[in-house]
Amino acid sequence: MLFLIFFMIFCSFAEAFSIGSIIPFLTVLTTPSIIYSNKDYSFIINSLGIESPSQFLLFFTIIFSLLSLISGMLRLVLTWAQTNLSFSIASEISSSLFENTIYQEYEKHITQSSSEVIAALSKSNALVHNIIIPTLSIVSSFFLFITIMLTLIIYNPQITLYIMLSLSITYILILSFSKRKLQKVSLILSRNSIEINKIVQESLGGIKNIIINQSQPYFIRLFSNSNKNLQTAGSISQLLALSPRFGIESFGVIIIATFCYLYSQENNNLYVLAPTIGVIVFGIQKMLPLAQIIYSSIVSIRGNKSNLFDVLQFLKYHNQEKIEKSSNFLKIDIKGDLILSNVYFKYNGSDSYSLKDINLRIPFGSKVGFIGETASGKSTLVDLISSLILPETGQIKVGEINLNCQQNRLAWMSAISIVPQNIYLSNNTFIDNIAFGSENEKIDFERVKEAAIKAELLDTINQFPLKFHHNIEEGGLNLSGGQRQRIGIARALYKKSKILILDEATNALDNYTENQIMNTIYSLGNNLTIFIIAHRLSTLKNCDIIIELSKGKIDKVMNRDEFLLLKKYNDEKKF
Repeated sequence: MLFLIFFMIFCSFAEAFSIGSIIPFLTVLTTPSIIYSNKDYSFIINSLGIESPSQFLLFFTIIFSLLSLISGMLRLVLTWAQTNLSFSIASEISSSLFENTIYQEYEKHITQSSSEVIAALSKSNALVHNIIIPTLSIVSSFFLFITIMLTLIIYNPQITLYIMLSLSITYILILSFSKRKLQKVSLILSRNSIEINKIVQESLGGIKNIIINQSQPYFIRLFSNSNKNLQTAGSISQLLALSPRFGIESFGVIIIATFCYLYSQENNNLYVLAPTIGVIVFGIQKMLPLAQIIYSSIVSIRGNKSNLFDVLQFLKYHNQEKIEKSSNFLKIDIKGDLILSNVYFKYNGSDSYSLKDINLRIPFGSKVGFIGETASGKSTLVDLISSLILPETGQIKVGEINLNCQQNRLAWMSAISIVPQNIYLSNNTFIDNIAFGSENEKIDFERVKEAAIKAELLDTINQFPLKFHHNIEEGGLNLSGGQRQRIGIARALYKKSKILILDEATNALDNYTENQIMNTIYSLGNNLTIFIIAHRLSTLKNCDIIIELSKGKIDKVMNRDEFLLLKKYNDEKKF
């Protein structure tokens, strides 16, 4: 930015020299005899050995053309520098927004609308054309405008000040008139850009229901209304930015005509008048576009002010709330007992506790199952155990290490793999999806293959022509629910974590496949701790500890024998 400002000033002086060079050019063009009576011109004639006015005119023609060419090239370089800097700033803002978003606590992610994040990222990219480039254009145009104005003032202060005063009053009146309208347009642009992102996400996310219910017209109407408002506001903003141009151009002609008339009344010698007219006209011709750029840039900034504030507020808020980054994990004893003492938890904005008075001790290497009715707190408890969320009161420890400490949390989470109920699959190969989040050059194909075999996924992969290198459709649309779930399990096994969490991970599988996979998981040995949430009691038959929750509290903790008796009783009751 500092370099750009210095370059702007340099370009401004180059523009001033370009305008200044027209004075001797027009003077010699209209009154050639002046070269013999003017001392400065005589010095040039003697230095260059010029013998006639035509040679002198040729010299100034070349000088004037070169300066104009250099000035134009410098303006081109300046435009490139401004554009390059603008996109760099926007890129940095977008990257910071995404980084701050991705580093949010898990609780923030589940309570925040993803459409707000996408809208903020979209707005940050739009800032290039609507805020950043206009701001830099204002600065560069202002430097050029002032330099040209000062050049003209030196040449003819009265006429220049008259023109400047007229232009300033005109633009100030136009800006004052459009100010309220621009504020309204700014709010419309901000609100409707968020609304459009929300409508697109909701409609594509629920496309199955939309097609079944034939509710496409409803979502089309919502989108069309918001899009129409957005486009109308955009066109008004554009019109307000461009409208003064045509009036000012006509106004400029009137100024020049008036100036020529008044000057001719004072001086009948048109040859004397010609250079002055030429310089003023040339200066105005340079200044009017600059004045229009400054005005339209101000309009663009005002029209998008709400979007700018939204992005900055989003950036500031998420920067304050983001998780601390650290690559220096503290070494903790993963094999210590996991201890939960007097743990209470409630979600932000909720008046009631999701978990109350949780006390547990889980030895490393245990196979732990969770059962309970819907909304009993099973998933919330597992999220606490995995350190995705923190308790409001109470402590969670591994051995003597408190997991409320950020670096301890990061070390603990690095040892965990989670298989959720809904598996996210990217539009990439089986390899990329199993080794999800790993750099391509660091992916171990043998480990990928081993994880696929253990997750009973190899037969599915071999059905596709490119096998492991076959691209999965976004969301796994070319796979069944069970196949998607097996990829999630393979993903967890690839990481070779010491803590494995299955959050209703086998619900989409048939009984045979679930039984095969669970036997594989249970056979992984006692060198890892497994937490399993399941609706089918048969899934938990090999667990060492089974915890039953009810209304956010631990209702019962059973060993395997006690659980098998409960399962047998329930099976007989169902029968």
